Amino acid sequence: MQERLNNLAQGIKERLNKNKDIDFEIYLKSKQGTNINLKSGKKETYEKKDSLGFSLRILKNEQMAFSYGTDFSNSAIDHVIKLCIDSLPHYSQDKNHAFSLESHSYQKPVDFDSDFQKITLDQKYDFLNQLNQEAVNSCSQVKLITDVSLEDEQESTLIINSNGLDRFQTRTLYNSSVMVVVDQNQTQEIAYDSDSQVSFNKINNTQLAKTTIEDALELLGGKTLANYSGPIILRSNVVSTLMKSLAPSFYANNVFNHNSSFEGQLGKSIYAKQISLVDDPTLMGRVGSTLFDDEGCLTKKTELVDQGVLKGFLYNLYWANRLSKENTGHSKKNNMISLPAISNYNFYLEPGDQSLEDLVSELNQGILITKVIGAHTANTVSGEISVGIQGLKIDSGKVGHAVRNMVLTDNLHRLLKDVASVGNDQKFYGSHGGVSLLVNQSNISGIS
Repeated sequence: MQERLNNLAQGIKERLNKNKDIDFEIYLKSKQGTNINLKSGKKETYEKKDSLGFSLRILKNEQMAFSYGTDFSNSAIDHVIKLCIDSLPHYSQDKNHAFSLESHSYQKPVDFDSDFQKITLDQKYDFLNQLNQEAVNSCSQVKLITDVSLEDEQESTLIINSNGLDRFQTRTLYNSSVMVVVDQNQTQEIAYDSDSQVSFNKINNTQLAKTTIEDALELLGGKTLANYSGPIILRSNVVSTLMKSLAPSFYANNVFNHNSSFEGQLGKSIYAKQISLVDDPTLMGRVGSTLFDDEGCLTKKTELVDQGVLKGFLYNLYWANRLSKENTGHSKKNNMISLPAISNYNFYLEPGDQSLEDLVSELNQGILITKVIGAHTANTVSGEISVGIQGLKIDSGKVGHAVRNMVLTDNLHRLLKDVASVGNDQKFYGSHGGVSLLVNQSNISGIS
């Protein structure tokens, strides 16, 4: 794939070189993969992914234009180039526009599955059948496996520019999920969980089935409390989910544009001293890992919060130039037709030294929240959240009956300021990682 992308890029470069007074960046991406699932044990969905395209940015007189295409014929490439050049006068001049000047090589390779192309469709369906069977056999109370799915993807990226930059990498992703229904005395509960890995053989069917069923069983017989005020524990999977809403607060453009609570807070204590947050695209074995960002800049670990103190933000080339800061290599394109913008890669809380059981044992009374519903509605500017919750009541340091049909209304930043203890049970969902957190005080209301 590298040779193919390089040949295509050189073809585009040759046509761009006819215009001597422009700087350019050529971005090519190939995606291949499948999305399959079983419903109630039967084949339900098969989707094949196979795409190849390029985007082009042109810079002239401090004006930058953008276009893209999927046709690599000379006439189509010329059309994309012409669109870019013709649109340049419509853009404002901005001295902060730039293309990467980096030329040094990678420190280490990104972790990916070199056997991706060798895995057959039959092997993938065998994998799903095994996951389905693992869930069926693991507990007599399993009434139905409503859905098991596997999405896999191989992504190859090449970036070259007029400064001599030439970057290539291949990344792989496998995301497996299962949804189960358990039954006890004609009462049913449903649970869902997923696992994302960079290698097919790293997905643990047995563990995924086990944890999903355990979550469903714990919720059986759930009760709704009228109201609750007191300490809570946010389990690691819940915190991981909430990290997706927290990450944009650390994007430099959001801070500058007053879309973050952290404006003017650099160097100040913003969270409890137990909280340390980083974004590290260089982590081996994580699906968010990358050698370079989508402007071709090499990535590195960036410390955001250290023991509660705000240490930094995430930057791409433009915002690093505009704010006179060091670029952290956090530029990302959501798709081929979008411009690169600041985003996170592996955004996570550093783990503490206490197990979830240790956190539970600290409480005389409390609620262990094991699931939130509606986390995507969180306000990424203010941190305000209002989510449905499910979990377990804690009495005398032990988990008791399930609680359900309740709502947590709070502020994510306030919760992180009020953390008393941090767990060691780091859990990643995609590119966001959380650990269990014991929070001193929160209010939860019941839904009648």
